[in-house]
Amino acid sequence: MILGNIQQLSAYLNPEIVQPIFRFLDEQNLLTIVPGRHSVAANGIFAIVIKTDSRNLKGQEFEAHRQNLDLHYLVSGKEVLGFTDISTLEIAAPYVMEEDYLLYHYPQQHSLIGLMEKQFVLFFPEDAHCAQGHIDRENPILKIVFKIPVTLLKEATTATENLVQNSAININLISDLEQALPILWEHDQKMQKLNFPESYPNKEMFEKRIRQEYEAGAAYFFIYEAGKIVGSLILMTKENPYRRRKYGDIRNIYLEPECRGKGYGKKMLKFADQYFKEKNCSFAFAGIAAHNPASNALFERAGYSKTRYILEKNY
Repeated sequence: MILGNIQQLSAYLNPEIVQPIFRFLDEQNLLTIVPGRHSVAANGIFAIVIKTDSRNLKGQEFEAHRQNLDLHYLVSGKEVLGFTDISTLEIAAPYVMEEDYLLYHYPQQHSLIGLMEKQFVLFFPEDAHCAQGHIDRENPILKIVFKIPVTLLKEATTATENLVQNSAININLISDLEQALPILWEHDQKMQKLNFPESYPNKEMFEKRIRQEYEAGAAYFFIYEAGKIVGSLILMTKENPYRRRKYGDIRNIYLEPECRGKGYGKKMLKFADQYFKEKNCSFAFAGIAAHNPASNALFERAGYSKTRYILEKNY
């Protein structure tokens, strides 16, 4: 299961899957679209538009699919969905191949997720789920369920791996920090807007920090695609006094939106791994905003795991 904002979908799926879905959403009037099935692409992706009232999920049967992934996109309203792994469930009705669904009895133990407008949740064949729910009271829901053939996911995985291996980007060390500062500042502002939308970046403080880290041995890299700067990467090596080991710190990683979903992020993290290993680091560290699921997923796929939480409280 993957949960996120629809604009971050390209972080998880291949362009051959994402582009037809975005095109469908752009071309349709989502407020007046007719409920029912709609063709999306010749590769087998189709959509089911649902207009309904939410329901109490307790006692409802869960469903799973074998031929398709389910991508639930909430257009308007609020929705609660239940999900769990199919290995823990008891089958309620046999698999219907023509309609690609298998029903399970309501599980006493399962997880709940809440969808807000413009969010999506992606269910895989092992994810049994129950949709159109609410917590306390009924409300109208307008949503689109995109059916994505499993075969496309397998093709996408291969395509992404090939794209990473043959990635058309270069990662070059910045030789003139002062000349690079305006671009680094621009990238930092964009990252702050995405990860901490209520913050107010300060250019003077940013430049002071960058210079201090540079003097402390930080390495600054620009990411180039076809000769154009499309991202940046800041790496530092430090000593952990508690572990008594040297480690690598990914201070910043940024990639322009139009370059995401191409495997570039994965290549940047592989580059960081190689850099840290050459510096004799024994582990790597990265601080990621909790509400940036695309970035979290990128790092987790690269082998990073959550080791701590930073909590905030507003006054």
